Amino acid sequence: MSNIEFRVAKHLSAEYWQQTILRFLTLRLPIDLPYDIRKFRIECDDIHIVGVSNGLVVAALVLTRGDSEFVRLRSVGVNPELQGTGIGMKLMKFSEDCAMGAGYRTVVLHARENVVGFYKKTGYTIEGELFLEVGLPHLKMVKNLFGSARA
Repeated sequence: MSNIEFRVAKHLSAEYWQQTILRFLTLRLPIDLPYDIRKFRIECDDIHIVGVSNGLVVAALVLTRGDSEFVRLRSVGVNPELQGTGIGMKLMKFSEDCAMGAGYRTVVLHARENVVGFYKKTGYTIEGELFLEVGLPHLKMVKNLFGSARA
């Protein structure tokens, strides 16, 4: 599946709703975590990044603006049939390029314990101790975009 185009989706666009469904199916449904309708309004200032193939969103993540120095990466989802194919790595690189282009120096994320290895492979380091979020163990991870080697 090399014909994936990564881009920023406009809030409340068709691609926004597709990525919302993908995020729900891959991240929320497995842990029985419903969406709060207010979340859609809150996300209006976020940067919604999607990977699109044949008109369908197959990968997505959200960048939530922090202060002028950092952005929070969250809600990373890849179509289960495409996991392990490198799409997640390309999605991360595209999102980091977007963050740098917007002037952010650091990306912060809360990684579910079972995917910490993936984020380590993309250059993130653990900061702090294990904590619970949405009922699952997480670790805070950080990456300095301008201090990292870029491939």
